[in-house]
Amino acid sequence: MRRFYFRTIVGVLGPPMIMCYLVVIWQKYLVPIDPDSPVSFGPAGAKWIFYSWFVAGIIGLNLSLYGLAGAEAGMLMDPFWRVNNAMVLMLHADNTWSGPGGWGKAIKWVVRMRGTGHKQTRHPGRLWFILALPSMVVFVAWPLSGLCLEMTSGFVRGSPGSTPSVSGFVYSDFNGSPGGRSPSKEPQPDARVPGFGAVYTPQGFDRSKKNFLQQVPVVLPMDEGVEEIFLTAQGKTPIEGKAWGLLLHYECSIVDKLSDMRLLNQRRSSMDVWGSKDVRKEPQGKNNGLWDFKPEKWSLNIDAVIETAYETLLMPNTLPRENPCTYEDVLNENSPTGYCYYNTDSIAAQDNSKMDQKRIFEVLLWQGLIGPLSAIGVSCTSKSSVGTADINGVHSTFSNFIRTDTPIPTRRGECARSLGAETLACTLKLQENGWLRWFFDSVGAPLPIDSVQTNNPGFIELGFRENVQLAYLQASQLRQSLLKAFSSYAITLMYNDGRDFIAPDGSRLVKTNPNMTAFTAGTVITGNVMPAIIPIALFGFWAVNSSALCLVYGFRRRWSAMLDGHTVFRLGVELKDGYKAKFMKHSSLAEIEECSALHEIPGFVGDVQPKHRLGRIGLVEGEAADKDKYYE
Repeated sequence: MRRFYFRTIVGVLGPPMIMCYLVVIWQKYLVPIDPDSPVSFGPAGAKWIFYSWFVAGIIGLNLSLYGLAGAEAGMLMDPFWRVNNAMVLMLHADNTWSGPGGWGKAIKWVVRMRGTGHKQTRHPGRLWFILALPSMVVFVAWPLSGLCLEMTSGFVRGSPGSTPSVSGFVYSDFNGSPGGRSPSKEPQPDARVPGFGAVYTPQGFDRSKKNFLQQVPVVLPMDEGVEEIFLTAQGKTPIEGKAWGLLLHYECSIVDKLSDMRLLNQRRSSMDVWGSKDVRKEPQGKNNGLWDFKPEKWSLNIDAVIETAYETLLMPNTLPRENPCTYEDVLNENSPTGYCYYNTDSIAAQDNSKMDQKRIFEVLLWQGLIGPLSAIGVSCTSKSSVGTADINGVHSTFSNFIRTDTPIPTRRGECARSLGAETLACTLKLQENGWLRWFFDSVGAPLPIDSVQTNNPGFIELGFRENVQLAYLQASQLRQSLLKAFSSYAITLMYNDGRDFIAPDGSRLVKTNPNMTAFTAGTVITGNVMPAIIPIALFGFWAVNSSALCLVYGFRRRWSAMLDGHTVFRLGVELKDGYKAKFMKHSSLAEIEECSALHEIPGFVGDVQPKHRLGRIGLVEGEAADKDKYYE
């Protein structure tokens, strides 16, 4: 008897190799997927990997059957796996355990056997089931693997050195736009990040908590605050590397009780509001203002008073107080400033690092349509800083942020005003008329309607009409308007609202960044409806069982490479004369299940001449064949 090394080695190594290939695909293409990312990323070559897996699956299935067929021949000679009779052996001769066609044939065989009444042969036997199990598992696992892989359009990491074109301010031109940038009441449709529109959050931050991060381009929200994000110049596709940009935070919350205010809790009663004059107090680090709505009365049936207070960045006592919204010092264009991201004098000017400290802005809005005034209140916190950070284009995260000052502009008027508590004060511009109307406009609240307040026909003919406000501004709307002021200015500050400019040095909004690498559009592999761990577990079970059977029984000496038609014919020739006579007597053209002689012929492959020095392989009822003996 011989050993069949090639078939056995193929059966032992083939299934684990296919299994390992699937694990590699899983680890390289599926595990790195960020479920919170609104776009898909992946390594290059996804299309070839996707199709090659199904080719490999077909090859792996056939390699497994190739190896198991050899193990089957060895197991038929093992007493533990011996089959009861030739009827069961015929199931193995047809390899019915290897696929759906054979499984159906085996089921039909079992049904017919039960109908014939043969008690000895009622099921295919333990050997058939142990061979069919890995075949059934891989038959299920292979199509399931297609449900865990899907090709889609996404982005592939670009080659190093591919310098992307980005749109937005960078370190060199942040204070280079003519006229600078400062908050204003100019209407903005939305705070949309231009270009690809990515917003970067700290590593470990759960992006699924914020709805506005679930799509690109990102639109900064007006109904929720921003915990901490990093804005940098945007490319047309995702980018990664070391970037310079704006780190910011802002949040606003509705205040229901005056005692919860930190800055406006010391105030007069509502009865004294109308009798007060404009007040500007300067407690340490705070500005406090009370502003009357009467000068701009846009609706005859509404009165309003607004109170604001915010924490400022203090200048040294030797310097005059600086207006956070305007540039009043025309004689000294480069005098110290506390509201830009640079420091002209480390002694005279405030330290830029204080900008990344949260500061408070509070507002109380008193409104009355008819009768006494009632108030709504909102408290906001904000901070910002500029610097460099390492950004991850796949996960939209940043790390290693280092604060930096921006270059000092040639003229102080070119300074870009920082984002902070002053942003809201400069947006409202309470010294000017129109702040109440801005609250309504910014959130799309109903404006006054044109109404006739009399039934006198004469007045109607003369066109006596007036504006009538139908509803108060609600606390939630006040909060939204302040959040929108923050988000709109963040886009202005970092992207100039998408409008191009020419700086004194000739730079423009769009430029190249050699420190960044751009992703390219391409085909990537993503997960599908089926978790990958399910087919991986099934393939693992198949690989272990199939390889184990080949390893244990494939290397043993046996009479044939596999149980094929030739070996079955040989076994039939070697039958004893008594078995041949029974077979000839009961043989007919009927189905094989009706051949009763097969039930009486043994199915164990052994030595028909155990006492002779030279043995012969055939179907026997005796002991196993001696593997060290010579056979003819």
